[in-house]
Amino acid sequence: LLSDHLRSLVPLLPTLPLSASNKLARVIQDLFAVIVPRAAAGPSAVHSRKVRQHEELAARAYEWIEQHLTDEDLTPEAVAKALHVSRSRLYEIFATSGGIAAHILARRTAAVREALQNPEETRTIADIAHHWGFQSETHFSRVFRASYGSTASEFRRALSA
Repeated sequence: LLSDHLRSLVPLLPTLPLSASNKLARVIQDLFAVIVPRAAAGPSAVHSRKVRQHEELAARAYEWIEQHLTDEDLTPEAVAKALHVSRSRLYEIFATSGGIAAHILARRTAAVREALQNPEETRTIADIAHHWGFQSETHFSRVFRASYGSTASEFRRALSA
């Protein structure tokens, strides 16, 4: 049941604000604390332990990525190294959400969008995008338009109108 719930959350993760993502990680950890002892006592304890390990690693990966979104060198390799897992294991975790690189890109794009929604944000769009790890304005522009259907400039103007 928890596994199905977590899988249903994966597509929503890129759209969550950073503050909600951190809260969600804590809630998931609390759920594990309640469910894991019961699962270990059941007849499929070995399977449950593997599922739990997979889910715990996924939670750690999502949390680590959130904490390092502004790092320019945030790559699948960096995440794998930080979590002491192979890249293939990491790709396995993110397979249902389009891959780890797609997840990082989506979270960075959502972070820029969230910053643009802040009326007190005075930095240029390029500065905000660079802060969140985008190294190319052109690449950022393409990704933002593909994600939200408008350019970041159009999005910002619409908010101030």
